Amino acid sequence: MTAYNSIHRQQLFHWIGTHIDRNAEHRRLDDTSRQEYVNCLKGALRKGLWVKSPREPDQLGDGSLIKVHRPITCFTEWSLDQSLPHTTRYGRLGLGFPKKFVLSRGGQPVIYVRDSTKNDPYTTALKTLARFFQSDDAKKRMTPSKLRILAQHFDYLSHFTKRIRRRSLPKVVPTKKALPPVKAVGKRSAPKAIDPFIRRFGSTLHFLEEREWRIVYDETLDDFFSNGPGPPGPEYYLPFKPGLELFTVVLPDNHTVSMAMHDTQVRKNLFPADSPHVTIISLQDVGTF
Repeated sequence: MTAYNSIHRQQLFHWIGTHIDRNAEHRRLDDTSRQEYVNCLKGALRKGLWVKSPREPDQLGDGSLIKVHRPITCFTEWSLDQSLPHTTRYGRLGLGFPKKFVLSRGGQPVIYVRDSTKNDPYTTALKTLARFFQSDDAKKRMTPSKLRILAQHFDYLSHFTKRIRRRSLPKVVPTKKALPPVKAVGKRSAPKAIDPFIRRFGSTLHFLEEREWRIVYDETLDDFFSNGPGPPGPEYYLPFKPGLELFTVVLPDNHTVSMAMHDTQVRKNLFPADSPHVTIISLQDVGTF
């Protein structure tokens, strides 16, 4: 069984820096944006990870039954050599933690669902339960306190549910006035023959590919969190201990690593005297050894 321990040992990465890359032209870093990345690292080392309600919350259907509204913090199970596409969306500062850190704080992998009305009994069951907790029937069958407790439990569980694919946008049909004139067409070519021996894997599973883990705030986990300033900042922080809980720091490039290592506060945190050091690496070096 020890041959499979590598799965247990793989780290989970929390990525930061979307706001920095958004302001960088063509994602090109200058010393100002590199310093912003170093400042983000210093802030995380000092206060912890941001735990906040997402700007674009996950939801099933129209969101009236199941929607992420609690403060959360997210991680990906991608290994570093597979994470470069992931960084283009979430930023280029990666903090690596053991799975134990996330599990001990109530975290776990996200459950991906189709969110379909056909052949999707899992989503159907979730929505049926959500409707029940909002119904008059539930109010008649249970006392207010019991209904509130059960509804809160279900709400917590539902925060670990995510669609497999992005929602498809409705097609915009142009008005008759906007339609271009119909051109005369010649003889249509025969449709291409479909090779019956080609394997068809289906369309892209956008969110499933993120391999997300998530920590969701709950009052029963209060001891792990500290209060944040609230929107537009985080509602809570999730503190961690460098070396004991934070194992790896990934920065955008070698120049940013140099700037971080010349910062006394960063250096002191990443090389604690009484615990293992934190591995520091740049995205430029990922995959070169």
